[in-house]
Amino acid sequence: MPLANWLPSVLDGAAGAVLDRASELSTVSPLSMTGTSSPFRQAGTFGFQQSASIGGVQPPGGGGKFQLPMALPRGFAALQQRIPVADAMLGLITRTACVDFASPGVEQRLHQLLLDLIVKGAALGFVLQSGHPVQGHLRIACTCLTIFQGQRANGQIFAQDHKYQVGLEAAWSEAILLDRNALSEPKSAEAALWAVFIISVTTGATANFFHQALHRLLQDLQIDYWEQVRNVLTSFIYPGSFLDEPSKHFYNNLRSVLA
Repeated sequence: MPLANWLPSVLDGAAGAVLDRASELSTVSPLSMTGTSSPFRQAGTFGFQQSASIGGVQPPGGGGKFQLPMALPRGFAALQQRIPVADAMLGLITRTACVDFASPGVEQRLHQLLLDLIVKGAALGFVLQSGHPVQGHLRIACTCLTIFQGQRANGQIFAQDHKYQVGLEAAWSEAILLDRNALSEPKSAEAALWAVFIISVTTGATANFFHQALHRLLQDLQIDYWEQVRNVLTSFIYPGSFLDEPSKHFYNNLRSVLA
């Protein structure tokens, strides 16, 4: 768990207790986590309630706390109609998409999101067993994107901080261990393209198996131009001001490698 080992350096060791909790959860049967007491269904952690995302209503178990509505990007909304996607995974995706990097207190919110993506996300593996394995790639992509954007947000101490670059390296170390066959599912081709692009561009790493996966995805989606790639990326989470230049450069290099 490279990311879990990296996280305490960001939170000044405060993640220790949560890491212990994640270790405890790793011994729990998936079946015991499907009831109302499941940590992945609790409002205020990272459980995603579809009804709560639309009307700003008070979700069950929220302890009276009103939650503002959050929008699930249309690419992911379409994805959940094609393959099984865990509610908890949708919650993490939604929070990644809705971070306001210009607002006060963003550092604390970014750290909380990283905590949930990395620590609770490790335990989330049990929930993902009932869904499609591409969700593992989506989680790492969300983690990479959170670190990458945080480094570039104006006025944030993320910027130029070496330990966050180490976090991207840790994310890559986990990405190469994921199920590569998950990227070949036709029903999730757009999401797989997004995940591989985000992981590759943010970490700056290259790997032949990712190049091969992208080659197949581009063929399956009948994509021949950068503008078509960008259209796919923007249907998910794509901060163009940060990613347009490196993403286009990555695509052009990929084309030259595959030529």
